[in-house]
Amino acid sequence: MSNYLRDRAIGDRIRTARKRKGVTLRDVATEMGISVATLQQAETGASTLSVQRLADVASVLGVPACYLTADLPVAEISDDEAEMLRALRALPPEGRAYVHRIAIDAAAGRIAR
Repeated sequence: MSNYLRDRAIGDRIRTARKRKGVTLRDVATEMGISVATLQQAETGASTLSVQRLADVASVLGVPACYLTADLPVAEISDDEAEMLRALRALPPEGRAYVHRIAIDAAAGRIAR
């Protein structure tokens, strides 16, 4: 599994646990002593939390630390594909729509190679 996909899966679990507890990003970030942006980036897989921070967020959310990392799915995506996904997700919505149209047209043979 690429690091990005692992980070994304962990982020999804953080978000799920946070929503189940009914707390905001700000609530959790404040209790952890980190910025909202740092926690938000962790939830989206854009950045990685240290092992200590993962333990801290698990404690704040009232879940075992292993909940965040256990049984992560095996990825069937290459590092190149993960890099493309990171770049795509960094684009604004109109940029993503543009790249999506180009990819669809290229896959359908409507763009010269």
